[in-house]
Amino acid sequence: MAKADNPVVGIKAKATLGVDIKGKYALVKDVERIVKDLQFFYIKCANASTTTDFGALEVGDLVIQIPDAAATMHYMTVATAGTLPETQVVDDLYVVLRPNA
Repeated sequence: MAKADNPVVGIKAKATLGVDIKGKYALVKDVERIVKDLQFFYIKCANASTTTDFGALEVGDLVIQIPDAAATMHYMTVATAGTLPETQVVDDLYVVLRPNA
């Protein structure tokens, strides 16, 4: 995957954060820029609810679901604060990426 043609500017919180990241940061050498622009945290799902463990989510957060079978790992963008946009899986790890304010 190639880096976007346009200059990279700070990522803003919005519902298309995942698309922005894919479009602006596609090369390994850009990892340092990603770390500067984003906050990272994780959630270990322990409850059968899309809200119980996910209250810290904000609109525009990019959530990467990491299940036991890593081949099925995927990402989703939060559209409603405090709610995972897909059915949660108990014991899966969810890594959250959020733009720095």
